[in-house]
Amino acid sequence: MGWSSLGGDIIGEPAVVSWATDRLDIFVRDTHNNVLHKWREGQDWKPSRSGWEPLGGDIADGPSAVSWDRDRLDVFARGTDNTVRHKWFDGTRWNPHNGWDILGHDILEKPTVVSWGAHRLDVFVHGALDHNLWHRAWNGRQWESWESLNGQILGTPAPVSWGPGRIDVFVCGTDNGVWHRAFVNNSWTPAFGPLGGSIRGSPNAVSWAPTRLDIFARGSNDAVHHKAWWRNREWFPKQDFEYVGGNVLSGPRAVAGSPEHLDVVIQGSDLNVWHKAWNGPEGSNTVPAGTNWVSLGGNVAGVPVLSPLGSQKLEVFVRGRGGDLVFWS
Repeated sequence: MGWSSLGGDIIGEPAVVSWATDRLDIFVRDTHNNVLHKWREGQDWKPSRSGWEPLGGDIADGPSAVSWDRDRLDVFARGTDNTVRHKWFDGTRWNPHNGWDILGHDILEKPTVVSWGAHRLDVFVHGALDHNLWHRAWNGRQWESWESLNGQILGTPAPVSWGPGRIDVFVCGTDNGVWHRAFVNNSWTPAFGPLGGSIRGSPNAVSWAPTRLDIFARGSNDAVHHKAWWRNREWFPKQDFEYVGGNVLSGPRAVAGSPEHLDVVIQGSDLNVWHKAWNGPEGSNTVPAGTNWVSLGGNVAGVPVLSPLGSQKLEVFVRGRGGDLVFWS
């Protein structure tokens, strides 16, 4: 185990997605504001270990990526004109073949995306003019109109789905607390609900099973804070977030690799990547125990993200000090 380079000259946070147990796709923005793509089939990196497939884009922030089926990839980003850009792979080729589809809206930050089933996409953005949360859905036939979900938000929305027809989205409010709204039975809950906390940046949310949600955020004390929804019953802690340690410079980012298992990584104040896991019944055990974390080293230059194939092995991807993409395995 250790760190190695995958090449590239990149900016920002990579997007990592998988549509099969032997397939991993990585998207990054390069220093010329293009999106680059690399994938691994089995143990082989393509187009090569240090090479990348250029997808163009004229991108200012992102990318974000999702897969709703085998051989299907959808990539979103904020263009330099502050509109949402979209490109998709249908198993044979990238579409549009030249350029990107423009989905409009005037946004801040990158768009985020979730899929709760085949042929379904839900995109969330931070509106530039009103600072509301905005949403647009692909219903399998067409893009529906943009809709405002209201709220006064900071940063990037964090959507997650635990199953068909269900979306939970979390945002940082202007009070620096975490707020929540859900899509249930084909409609949105009436308004955002406050979950407490005092955070920096945007929350990160994952689900390892129906009726289970875990939220992680960088607290105002630069430690990782956590809150969970258990068995469709209640939030724990009820009023605020639990302190779980760490000394955060960027992150956290989490992956639910399998039921009752979570992995979380941060870039620490020492520039190294640090890791902590949750496992056991209801994710009640932490490794290491208490508020301790394990250093993976790295001396990195950005936000670390985890492979979605966490049930197989722990893998971390992040911008290295030389501007390349590096990974730990």
